[in-house]
Amino acid sequence: MMRHITIYQLKDIANTDYAFRSFDKNKFKMDDYKKVYEMDMDCTDMLYTDVLEELFYIFNMQHPQDFKGHSLSISDVVFIDDKGYYCDAFAWSNVVL
Repeated sequence: MMRHITIYQLKDIANTDYAFRSFDKNKFKMDDYKKVYEMDMDCTDMLYTDVLEELFYIFNMQHPQDFKGHSLSISDVVFIDDKGYYCDAFAWSNVVL
């Protein structure tokens, strides 16, 4: 099954106090982010956690040539279809908009 993947990274890392920090629902604002990449991914029979780990590998080790953001890291947000996930220190946190 094809899933639509969207990656967001902070617009202004220097002036965002939670940049590269663990998820804090009281500080997090999707308005602080810009879309840096979109793709469709065939992830038939994969759990969301497996898709996220695969994306983490791809965007750290095998960047697509047209990807212009920084390596996927803590405080980045990934949407799989309409479900958002915050890249946290040791896992992924759900983003509820």
